[in-house]
Amino acid sequence: MGLAFSCTFFGCDQILPGPHLDARSVAELLESERVTLTAGVPTVWLALLQELDQQPGHYDLSRCAASWRGSAIPPSVIRGFQERHNLRSSMPGA
Repeated sequence: MGLAFSCTFFGCDQILPGPHLDARSVAELLESERVTLTAGVPTVWLALLQELDQQPGHYDLSRCAASWRGSAIPPSVIRGFQERHNLRSSMPGA
């Protein structure tokens, strides 16, 4: 079952970025909506990591866990989120 269907089944709120997939918009949305679980493809995650690295401490994503979708994401990117921005991964073994 896909993540969106699971969220609906369990009654979770779903926050969708619409056409605003640039890193700054995604970071602002994650923070302002107090997102606790998010999923995305590596392209979005790489851009988001660059945004967070360029503005350290600007966004508080400490309550958020990330789930990587699509192709594999490099372990160094996962570590970057975890170590530099306190964004944990929901993927087993990551």
